[in-house]
Amino acid sequence: MQLDSKHLYKEGGWVDARPLLDCDSTFIFGYGARAIGKTYNLLDELEKRALETGRKFILLRRQQTQADFVSKQEFSPFKPIDMDTGRTTEVKRLDKFTTAFICEDKIIGYIMALSTVTNIRGFDGSDVDVIFYDEFIPEKHARPIKNESDALWNCYETINRNRELFGNPPLKLIGMSNANDIANEIFLSLGVVDRIDAMKRKGQSVYVNREKSLAIVDYQNAEISDKKKETALYKLTAGSDFEKMAIGNEFLNEFSSVYKSIPLVECSPVVSVGEICIYKHKSEPFFYISTHTAGSPEHFGSGNTERKRFQNAFFYLWQMYLTRRIIFESKLCEILFRKYFET
Repeated sequence: MQLDSKHLYKEGGWVDARPLLDCDSTFIFGYGARAIGKTYNLLDELEKRALETGRKFILLRRQQTQADFVSKQEFSPFKPIDMDTGRTTEVKRLDKFTTAFICEDKIIGYIMALSTVTNIRGFDGSDVDVIFYDEFIPEKHARPIKNESDALWNCYETINRNRELFGNPPLKLIGMSNANDIANEIFLSLGVVDRIDAMKRKGQSVYVNREKSLAIVDYQNAEISDKKKETALYKLTAGSDFEKMAIGNEFLNEFSSVYKSIPLVECSPVVSVGEICIYKHKSEPFFYISTHTAGSPEHFGSGNTERKRFQNAFFYLWQMYLTRRIIFESKLCEILFRKYFET
């Protein structure tokens, strides 16, 4: 079954996890307003299926401190689920980096952290069907993980192993988060930033790439979000950036540049860095940045040393950017340009 926008919510407006687990896509990344049932309903459904089939899941958090926090019984994400369902789900520390969820005297899943998953390379995940990566888009003040996207794909490979080579279905990876940052490492790694930007502009809720077995879900029409607008916090913060993210599901990157495609014959290449090429328009007083390279301009890589060399030699381009004299082919080009000027 293919994921579609008609089956994203349960009756009452809460997120429905069943279509995510039952669809054909192997990799699913969803983002939505806060407290619309993303974590609750996915964990509830994963527990039900684990009890029925014996197949387990992994709840993955970014940092070990986050994993440790939800590994305490009093802060378990199953606490509200148990109160509603009458089930009893316990947490049991297995080692320094791994905790088990136990229900009806059976291990149904595990808690792990992306930042330390490299320490469990010998882990046998053959009985795990789903990785649920909760809050995969970090808040802007959160501590970064070096090469975060590579860490996630290595984590997936560690648990998936060679199951597909023996005719078994692949491990499913579902990431859920709030709309904190469209320029997060996972979206950049997948090359879907422009696609997600287009989804926002068109009001599109679901994108499916069958070739890559990838689905992206924008929970932008959650009925619960409209109801939450009338609660105390969101009355207080109405119109603020926080309210736009938490209720409106808007990414709050500081991007307000001009985006359009300009024929490269009208431009002269200045320099290329990483995945972008920077041009000077031949007749107008602005620069143009594209992912397409024409000519043979000086090139800098995207590593730390190469970025510093680029910044030192072409710092004036940052000044052009601040004075709005750069036009970008797409939002991705602006994100990459800003990334290459990071120290």
